[in-house]
Amino acid sequence: MAIADGETQPTTSVPDEIVVDRPYEDVVLTLLRDLGLRREVKASSKVLDLSRIGVTGLADAAARLRQEADELAGSPGTEPWRVAFPRPTDQSSPLDLLLYCIRFRTARDNAGWTFEMGKNRHVRSVIGLPHLSGGGVLYPVAASAPAPRPGEPARETCLVGLLDTRITAHPLLVGKLHADEGAVLDGPGPHPHWAGHATFVAGRILDEAPEARLVVGAVLDDEHAVATAWDTALAMMKFRDSGVKILNLSLGCITADGDAPLIIARAVELLTPQMVIVAAAGNHGDPKLNGDSGTDERAACWPAALSQVEAVGGDTEAGDRAGFSPDVRWTTFMAPGQNVVGPFLTGTVNVQTREHGTLPTEFPEGWASWSGTSFAAATVTGRLARLTAKNGGDPHAALRELRRTLRQAGGSDPITLAH
Repeated sequence: MAIADGETQPTTSVPDEIVVDRPYEDVVLTLLRDLGLRREVKASSKVLDLSRIGVTGLADAAARLRQEADELAGSPGTEPWRVAFPRPTDQSSPLDLLLYCIRFRTARDNAGWTFEMGKNRHVRSVIGLPHLSGGGVLYPVAASAPAPRPGEPARETCLVGLLDTRITAHPLLVGKLHADEGAVLDGPGPHPHWAGHATFVAGRILDEAPEARLVVGAVLDDEHAVATAWDTALAMMKFRDSGVKILNLSLGCITADGDAPLIIARAVELLTPQMVIVAAAGNHGDPKLNGDSGTDERAACWPAALSQVEAVGGDTEAGDRAGFSPDVRWTTFMAPGQNVVGPFLTGTVNVQTREHGTLPTEFPEGWASWSGTSFAAATVTGRLARLTAKNGGDPHAALRELRRTLRQAGGSDPITLAH
């Protein structure tokens, strides 16, 4: 996440919470009690079939958890579980040690079987994952409105879900939004530039599919475009049975162990039978631009890297892969992602930079030029929405048609949408 100088980088997960399969909530509470930890069920979701459990006193229990991990790893007859569940290093967080102890105990006592559990990760707008310095490639720059694209909208419409920051009442979007309560950005500015993310993404979708109607949910905060995985998954599930055909997720997270966040994976699994999910592949492709984030340029960005999700990378104006877009096997599509123009906040905006802190910047026309795979994903979402409107409302058929058309034009994996 791009942050201003002197601010604290958000952690990758909530440090005192775990998420578990709801039917095994009581089992986990008992295990936590046996480990001498105070615990509380903070939330339980029937739609996700998951529970979020808060654990108090983890930092104080770190030494005890390390001892427990040593005893489990060295106990007789546990060789198979040592391979399946490697012991975390002593430098690992107390939360990692706790999850190890629960998993190992469960596997040992049930011949290798365990229920699903994980962390409550932080999910962020992909535009800042991580911040790319060096010329401010990911900072919005004031621009003028582009010329209208030729062609008429399709006769039918298509409902597109957009889960992002709050959205603004930009003139381009009037009459094309169905926004959740609290999903519209209001109040006096200046706002941080992250607050214009959803508006920009929406504009890119409508540029490809002017006939689309956007169902907008807000989960990322305005200040840094960050949310927890739990809140994100619950917000995703609001699109279920809503008539939404395509869901755009220009957000994501990278995990230290490379595993998909349980909560996000569960939501994707439940939603994809009804809709196509399109997600941004991340902006961490150039190690020279990753700064001190420590992010591997090959790291999986979730949910984009899930097999059920259409992951989109960004290319340059010349049609080459943009340096910030990761060069990874799980990318499905490439689309314009560098110096694209879209609707934005109007007036003074606090552009947050790592090098110079907050820079008040004028956007007199309410348009900006911006770069990132967030906007490449929105382009693919719009293209699919147009095809879905034309075929009578089948997003999966639209996805097959888009792949077929691009391959016939000479495309190979990942398939590239022309500028």
